[in-house]
Amino acid sequence: MIDNINIEIGKMIKVLRKSKCITQKELADKLNISTQQIHKYEHGIDNISVNLLSKISTFFDCNMSIFFPNNFKMNNNKSLLMVSEKKEKFNYQMDKNKDNETMEILKIFYSLKVNDRKKVLEYLKENYVNKK
Repeated sequence: MIDNINIEIGKMIKVLRKSKCITQKELADKLNISTQQIHKYEHGIDNISVNLLSKISTFFDCNMSIFFPNNFKMNNNKSLLMVSEKKEKFNYQMDKNKDNETMEILKIFYSLKVNDRKKVLEYLKENYVNKK
């Protein structure tokens, strides 16, 4: 049986990779491992070493604690991972600074209650989107 922690870590690696529009091959090349190994990590098939997890977090410029399920919980008890997976088709190309800002905005936005998110969206649409 596949260990649940491996699955959660793998899903987060995949979310981070897709958020930067990086292929499995590109990530594998950066980490000096095979594409097949990235696939195994992303699907929770193999255990990942702490050393490699540290390299991945450095590559994605995130804190290593993001890979551990207790740190995925947000205010409304949803996980960042669940929210990110729903947004998997959300594909964007940005420079590194804007990418970090976007991830921060997404984390904050999805930590809000549903009604508050609706208010934020309404505000943004009224004040920024519709003014073009």
